Amino acid sequence: MPDVSGAGALAPLREVVLDCVDNLQALKGRTLLALTGIAIGTAAVIAMLHVGHNARMEAMRQFEVMGVDLAVITPRGEGATPTVLPPEIVRALPSHGLGIVQVAPFIATGTMIRAGGA
Repeated sequence: MPDVSGAGALAPLREVVLDCVDNLQALKGRTLLALTGIAIGTAAVIAMLHVGHNARMEAMRQFEVMGVDLAVITPRGEGATPTVLPPEIVRALPSHGLGIVQVAPFIATGTMIRAGGA
């Protein structure tokens, strides 16, 4: 008659667990190295996830400081001469219904400076 109490079903599982424990005790050096490798690998993954999370949070903080409603318009012309929008055109942008509330025209330029031979 088959065992319906469930105790007989756990016997193979118990044997497998006992066999595993015996093998781990017999190979203590390998067990220690394997567990050390698992611990180091897990710690490295957690550290990398933490670094990625912190980088994302810092980037979002910098965007919030700049303002999410800030847009920079840079006209591009043809040739080497930079294109400059007249200030009147820039000041008229809010009146075109584009969702622009305020404008602040500015010109950024650069040049080369030589001092002696450098």
